[in-house]
Amino acid sequence: MLTLDNAQTRELVPAPELGQVTSARWSPDGSRIAYGFAEVRDRRIPVSEVRVLDLSGSTNQTLLSSQAALAFGTPIWAPDGSHLYLTRTGLEQGQRVRRIERFDVATGESQTILDDVAPFDISPDGRWLAVARAGTFGQSILLIDLDSGEQRPIVQEREFDTIGMPRFDPSSTRLFFTAAALISEVPSSPAERFADAALGLGRAFAHGLPQDIYAAPIAGGAPSKVLAISADEPAMAPSPDGTQLAILTVDALSTLPTGGGKPTPVLAPGGYGSVDWAR
Repeated sequence: MLTLDNAQTRELVPAPELGQVTSARWSPDGSRIAYGFAEVRDRRIPVSEVRVLDLSGSTNQTLLSSQAALAFGTPIWAPDGSHLYLTRTGLEQGQRVRRIERFDVATGESQTILDDVAPFDISPDGRWLAVARAGTFGQSILLIDLDSGEQRPIVQEREFDTIGMPRFDPSSTRLFFTAAALISEVPSSPAERFADAALGLGRAFAHGLPQDIYAAPIAGGAPSKVLAISADEPAMAPSPDGTQLAILTVDALSTLPTGGGKPTPVLAPGGYGSVDWAR
């Protein structure tokens, strides 16, 4: 955890010897953190878990655990604080599963929300699930009404080459996301054009195409670019009051006013993973 005022950090959950802590999200009341935990136990057994750290009582509860057969990920709190939305993939009772589900923290019961696994988020008002799905003609962002089940795209296929990290703003009226522009629309430098023409060389990227940050209105309308960063797998999250974005890239963790401006680095270097604001 990073305190912005003094740039002091504090470890809340130690990483396993062989594995990682992933996808941490604060509960709506700010008292708990849900996160994914993956390790190779005894250096031979893959283990995937979803855990909840209760900061008020300093307790760490394992909600889901599987050895080898299943993988759990991306736990996201429902607004009521009693449920988590998460992904479940792998083999269960001999059947292959690949879904986003709603998990009751108290009872352990789960309900399938979508028979697919992709980057997703839940709106703060609890009405919407936004999921970045791969379709026939590329990726899109699908908006699902959790009450009625109605589905509609808010980012169409063929608008971007890569889409990731959807995050609702606190008002549930806008969706931020990271995306890479269509390759045909990405300008190249004179040196790149010369190398491509003379040598047949293309662009080289680390994990994929460089991405920028965009926002799309939930009511409909064209996405707009919030910040051009050309970053490799960036992560971002809006602050609880909606005034700032936290942006995590390999270079740094930065903040940016949602109304526009320049990013302010608060921690360098950065890294890969997820980011969230304390409540």
